[in-house]
Amino acid sequence: ELGQWYFGRGLVDGEIGGVANDFGVCLADGRIAFGIGNPDVTLLSNSSVNDGVWHAIAVTRSGSEMKIYIDGVENASRNDGPTGGRQVTNLRIGMQATGANGSLSGQIDDVRFYTSASTSYVLGAITGPLTTFPQTNLAAYYPLDGNANDASGNNRNGTPVNVSWSPGQSPGVWD
Repeated sequence: ELGQWYFGRGLVDGEIGGVANDFGVCLADGRIAFGIGNPDVTLLSNSSVNDGVWHAIAVTRSGSEMKIYIDGVENASRNDGPTGGRQVTNLRIGMQATGANGSLSGQIDDVRFYTSASTSYVLGAITGPLTTFPQTNLAAYYPLDGNANDASGNNRNGTPVNVSWSPGQSPGVWD
């Protein structure tokens, strides 16, 4: 067992120290760790993703059910996660929201948040850019193309801190 998600390197994280309604997705020993707080429950992927190949990672939560998808295929699930809303005010991409464990040493592209869990959103993560993936229930979309602006139209812009932007596009069709 690798422990809770907040012991990994943050991919997308809303960790709040202590007991809180938070969540996060991290890289932990090469695997995806998706966690929800209060009480802390973490789902670990069955496969490693630190293999030098781009992967589309999606996580969903519906009630107590938590799932991890890798490249559009369900990889892990559990049905004992905490329910209720998450009250995250400080969201980080590429590191833990608390600043613990340092920054991710890797690349991230196209981060999307939806207000509901749907397989169509997961499949959309591997099929194309904003014009082709589902926009219903889209809360925020960060293409990470040189800035931390929200391209969903919901104006949830971020502030880049200690970021190194790489020119070009991720391999594949989703950019």
